[in-house]
Amino acid sequence: MNHDCSVFCYKDEHIFFAILSSLTLLIYLPLSIMWRPIWQSINSNANIYLSPQFLISKSIFQIFSVALNKTLKHYNQSLEGLVYFVVTLVFIAYTIFYKPYNYHRCNLWTRISLLCLAWSLMLSSIYYAVTYHNFSFWISMQFGGWIILIAIAWVIQHKKYPSLLYSPKGVNINTLFKFALTKQVMLEEVIKKHSHAYEVYDESAGSQINSKNILLSHDINS
Repeated sequence: MNHDCSVFCYKDEHIFFAILSSLTLLIYLPLSIMWRPIWQSINSNANIYLSPQFLISKSIFQIFSVALNKTLKHYNQSLEGLVYFVVTLVFIAYTIFYKPYNYHRCNLWTRISLLCLAWSLMLSSIYYAVTYHNFSFWISMQFGGWIILIAIAWVIQHKKYPSLLYSPKGVNINTLFKFALTKQVMLEEVIKKHSHAYEVYDESAGSQINSKNILLSHDINS
């Protein structure tokens, strides 16, 4: 709207859209902050949780960033980039002392993404402050810094933070074909491929049956 009404002369349809946008933001932000922790608490399938305090801090950080972009940027882009850079460093320090997630790998990559942002902000501020404006040089510096940060994070992840998330193995296609196209297949093979059980039980007799001695017959003509 700044481009259409540089002096904020909202009228007719513009005032309607301005009010609608403001109300939408005012409703969305509190609801998103409130419902995310509630969704986490009722979702029994979630293994990684985000701290509600971090979610609130992140929303404040985002609102502050938008406010900087709409105010200080119009007066001095270098100063806006410098302030944004300092605020980002403070937010990075916050993620170090107050871990956002209950999983180390997520915390690591959250900090690395913020460090990449801080690196870009620092280069942008320097770019507007100096007279050397070789675009290729600055782009190379930016992507070079990102690659170094990501490489460091990758090494730290593999050395300090092993993966703790394990998912069950998918259906083995070979076993399914054997089951569908052959008349007999060992029950033990099916059990081993598709479950963690290696023995079956006779519930009526209460006795244990060794699965190695059971053949599962399958008539392909039935």
